[in-house]
Amino acid sequence: GHPIASIPGQGTNDKELFSAPIAPGKSWSHTFKKAGEYPYFCYIHYVMMGVVFVEDAQGQAQ
Repeated sequence: GHPIASIPGQGTNDKELFSAPIAPGKSWSHTFKKAGEYPYFCYIHYVMMGVVFVEDAQGQAQ
């Protein structure tokens, strides 16, 4: 698995949100409690980046 990390100051203060590597064949989940955009990147392949978009219960990003 790739160790990925959230980007502090970019939608979350949780520096450990994605920090643990996920082993092959294993899964991981997280429940976001606040709508917003949560960018992340791979520690090994720094150009591998993404964003998790979280909407509120009405389907709106805040």
